[in-house]
Amino acid sequence: MQQGSTQYILTAGHCGWTGGVFKNGDATRTVGTGERKNLAHDVMLITAGASGRIWDGGGTKRYEDRAQFTKAVSGWGDTFPSEWVCQSGMTSGAQCNIRNSSNFSYSYSFAGETYTDLVLANSNGGIGARPGDSGGPVFTLNDDKVTAKGTISGSGSYYPIKISYNGKCLDADANNLNRNGTRIQLWDCNNTMQQNFVFTNDGSIRSATNEAYCLDADLGTINANGTTVQLWQCNGSVAGPIRSMYNNRCLDANLGAITTNGAKVQLWDCNNTGQQGWDPQTRVLYQDFRTASNDFGITTINQ
Repeated sequence: MQQGSTQYILTAGHCGWTGGVFKNGDATRTVGTGERKNLAHDVMLITAGASGRIWDGGGTKRYEDRAQFTKAVSGWGDTFPSEWVCQSGMTSGAQCNIRNSSNFSYSYSFAGETYTDLVLANSNGGIGARPGDSGGPVFTLNDDKVTAKGTISGSGSYYPIKISYNGKCLDADANNLNRNGTRIQLWDCNNTMQQNFVFTNDGSIRSATNEAYCLDADLGTINANGTTVQLWQCNGSVAGPIRSMYNNRCLDANLGAITTNGAKVQLWDCNNTGQQGWDPQTRVLYQDFRTASNDFGITTINQ
């Protein structure tokens, strides 16, 4: 970013404070100093040498093996409802299956601060943004370049997981929460906490009702189709999204009862069928570039 001849990096306001020193990921190099901030819009400028490029490719999340590279910025543009956008945060790397809603005045509170006038977008399958992505660029593709659209503010901390087959939600038995062996089942989506899950950087999927409990495959039957899936105290065993790393079987809904509440959720040989298709309903919150430009009088550095 630049204003006149002064160069900046645009980031999320909650990532630091004015006068604060920003360093690279392993703290071996000073990047710059926080100069100006709009708390309500969750944007801040870091005085630093900059160029007209953004990072693309992989992030730092577990199982991330895409190479990292940069793309040139061709300029910036306004956002609009139903537009498909990408984001490139530190944790997730480039994620492009994200679509704007019509809500461009979304507000949320975090750590005692309230952020307003944000764009609410939704990932169309998969995780659109994770903790650690804040401040990353939001952009659209323009041939081999990108058009700047804004900067990531947040993503929410937990999400429901819907099955593609009929839209029911993964549900923890509300009568037996906060104990090992809690039944995981399908249920009509009802926006309750037992239907929300936290996706962590170590690959585990945790219950939003109590993050000490993870989605877990019953070790006693783990080598057979029909393995029970349950909540269990997290113990460091890694679970991928949403496939068991123990034996590579997939999270599966019992097809014989899939249309009823309480349908069993189990592990089964992966077979690319509808009862094994899961869609985390994740949201992405970002501040659009026009708002940041109006706040600070900045524009992009283009190549």
